[in-house]
Amino acid sequence: KPFSMPVLLRKIGAILRRCRGEDRPGANLLRYRDLTLDLDAYTAMRGDRMLELTNREFECLRELLQNQGRVMTYQNYDYLGDDRVIYSHIKNLRRKLGADYIRTVRGVGYRVDKD
Repeated sequence: KPFSMPVLLRKIGAILRRCRGEDRPGANLLRYRDLTLDLDAYTAMRGDRMLELTNREFECLRELLQNQGRVMTYQNYDYLGDDRVIYSHIKNLRRKLGADYIRTVRGVGYRVDKD
C-alpha cells in the first residue's frame, strides 16, 4: 500500500515505541536522562541502544535510579557480596553506560543525582 512519507514515519515510530515498551499498558519503566529501564522485561536502553547488563548490574542500576539523589551505602548492597564485588559491578556499569551517571561518595557508597 503506498503511504506518504509522514504517515510511514509515524507508523515506524509507533512500532519502535511498542518495541521499547513505551505504549504497553502498565509498563513498569524507570527513566533517568536518556536511560530507560524496563523492570518487567528486564531490559536497559540508553537512547535507542540496548545495553547488555548482567542481572547484578541491572539490579544495581535499578536501586540507584529508584533512589535518585540518595547515597546508596555499601550496606544497601549486602546481597551482592563484599565491597570488592560492588566496585566491580559499578566499574562495569560505568563502562557499559558510556557516560558518568554514577557518582562516588568516598567511604560511603554511590549516588545518581536527581534528574
